[in-house]
Amino acid sequence: MAYTYPDYIKSLILLEPAITGYNEFSNEQVIQEFQPIIQMYDKGQRKEAIDIFMKAAIGTNYKELIANILPPNSFELAVVDAQTFFHEEITSMKSWTFTKTQAKDLGHVPVLHIRGMQKFRKISEEREELINYWLPLTVTRSISNAPHMLQITNTKEVVHLIKLFFQVNTL
Repeated sequence: MAYTYPDYIKSLILLEPAITGYNEFSNEQVIQEFQPIIQMYDKGQRKEAIDIFMKAAIGTNYKELIANILPPNSFELAVVDAQTFFHEEITSMKSWTFTKTQAKDLGHVPVLHIRGMQKFRKISEEREELINYWLPLTVTRSISNAPHMLQITNTKEVVHLIKLFFQVNTL
């Protein structure tokens, strides 16, 4: 929506953004990262595949974290819902783009980019450089020891940073 209707956007918050399509390799790199997990899932090792994914996205203590904030059967639902994630969302990434041309219309927008400090992919560094270059009003804030799903693991810190951002920027 942000780059489709840039005139309506007054500010933007990026939480560990999954920005892909900025070069000819980025989408394919992300899709390739998921292939071993998808193959496990497809071979019937569904709980094991979700366990690996959740540990990477949330952390090794993900079961404890989701038990405190989500309904009791959330892991089981994730195992079922992973079919859509792995075979629809991940594969649709091939068509996702975010280019310099699309970003130029958002150059006037204040951006809060919140990232976790657990970097596990080279693509994260490339993406961060592009965010700062293409969106020059970006303020990047980092949360120590936060994984990709920092809104789950570090909710209070995320809310605090968003609150500070909106004290000086328009909703």
